[in-house]
Amino acid sequence: MSYIKAENVLPQELIETIQQYVDGKLIYIPCGEKQEWGTTTSAKAFFRERNERIYATMKIELRPVDDSNRSDCIKLKVSESQSEYIASNESSLEAAKEHADVARPFVIYADGVAAGFTMFAFEPDYEDPNDRYWLWRFMIDEKLQGQGCGKEALKQIIAYFKENGATNIRLSTKESNVNAIHLYRSFGFVPNGDVNDGETVFELNW
Repeated sequence: MSYIKAENVLPQELIETIQQYVDGKLIYIPCGEKQEWGTTTSAKAFFRERNERIYATMKIELRPVDDSNRSDCIKLKVSESQSEYIASNESSLEAAKEHADVARPFVIYADGVAAGFTMFAFEPDYEDPNDRYWLWRFMIDEKLQGQGCGKEALKQIIAYFKENGATNIRLSTKESNVNAIHLYRSFGFVPNGDVNDGETVFELNW
């Protein structure tokens, strides 16, 4: 193991404090390969679990999109690598206007801060009772992903469907969208055998 002088890496006031308890003027400390904070597997796991506990105690709300939060909604974005899986929120709001009779767009809030966007399709009079309720859009802003916010939001989404007369939820996504599929499966969504515009359809029944 190699060593470096403490004076090269530690503040002088800290060195002076240490020198009160040791003999000699020079202090050496072990030298190892520098790592960025949070890059180790254990550190990532620690922060992921901590953040999930934080979001589990947060107040997650679904607020209908209106003039007061439309601009905040449009600013929310997924990472570039996820953009192939979901339309921009601005495009989704345009789609909501075109399908105003069935679309229900919401901004997802975490403790009063805009954190994501979701949009449902409710068509209770549609002839096929299994095809009346869809989760059309669901995204969490890239800055808040991987912290448990999506999981807590999905709980609220499912609760909304149940409380508003739905008997199931359908959604579709690409098979390569593995992170989203992992989340959906953890809540009981399973493929129902259908394909929608090249995407696998998942369904949750109760």
